[in-house]
This record gives sequence, C-alpha cells and structure tokens, in this order.
Amino acid sequence: MIDTAIDAAVNLGEAGCENEVEAIVADKGYHSTKVVLQAAEFGMQAYIPERASPAQRRWAGKDPAEKKAVYAARRRTKSEHGKLLSRTRSELVERSFAHVCDTGGARRTWLRGLTSVTKRHLMVAAARNLSTIMRVICGIGSPRTLQGLRALLQLAWIHFGRLMSALEHLLGRGVGWARGTSSSSLAA
Repeated sequence: MIDTAIDAAVNLGEAGCENEVEAIVADKGYHSTKVVLQAAEFGMQAYIPERASPAQRRWAGKDPAEKKAVYAARRRTKSEHGKLLSRTRSELVERSFAHVCDTGGARRTWLRGLTSVTKRHLMVAAARNLSTIMRVICGIGSPRTLQGLRALLQLAWIHFGRLMSALEHLLGRGVGWARGTSSSSLAA
C-alpha cells in the first residue's frame, strides 16, 4: 500500500505535477498498524477503516507512535471528510472495477498462465479507461450510447419521407426520391 503511494508520488514528480500525495484512502482489507504508521511517517494521512474486532486493542508494550497513528486514522476515517473520501473512492474506483469485471467480462477467464491473464485484464482495463476519456472528450463512449442510434435514424428517415411527400403534394408533381424514379420517367 505504501509502496503504491510512494510510486504515485514519484510519478507525479516526474510528470512535473505540483500536486502531492496527501492521503491514502482504502477499504478495511488494507488496514494494519504498519501501513497507518508508515503513512504517518511519510506525512500522508490514512483514511483506512479498521476491521471489526470483538476485542479491544491492547497497547501495552507497544510503541506509543503506533497507538497515536492508529487513533488518528480512526478519528479521520469517522469524520465527515473521511466518509466523503470513502464514498468518492467507492464511486470512482470500485465502480470502474465492477464495470471491468461485469460489463467487460473480466470476472472469469479461460486463459492459462499469469502473463496471459495479466495481458487480458490490462487490455480490458485500458478499454474502460479509453471509454472514459472518449466520454469526456466527445460526449459519447458509454457501452449503450449507440444503442438508440438505429431507432433515431429510422425515425429521421420516416420524417424525411413525410416531408418529401408533403413537398410533392404542395408542388403538384412527384419527386420520386425514394423510388429512384421521377414523375417524368413514369410518364414516358
């Protein structure tokens, strides 16, 4: 967990970005005293909820810095800001994984070998990211965007036909746009 945050900070620096990694937001599966303490040592705030435990934690014989870091993380996680960050993480991260796994079909695979499975999962995730970028740039890109396009085109074609029929009636002559013939070819 901390390694990923450090890698992210290094990548931000190499990209010339002025932003810094200020906080780590994760679900309760990533909570450990070591992670929370390391985050505090690197100057990052950890918003990681603790796993439910039937017993109270025992701090006797442990470093006071560990207790301070864990209690600070607990307090931050239960704050309104911590809850907002958790909801935002769920919306952005967990939803995209759900789309990759369910809509993208990456929940199960019939490939063998770690490299093949990794390549496939990487391609599915890249396609998901590309669709997100296209949606932001072009306004389309969701899987169901083009679903109604056929019906829309059919509706436009029907209205175009009605418009042409009305024009033929008003002008008193046949245009023959849909049949490929004109009124002069029919008279001959």
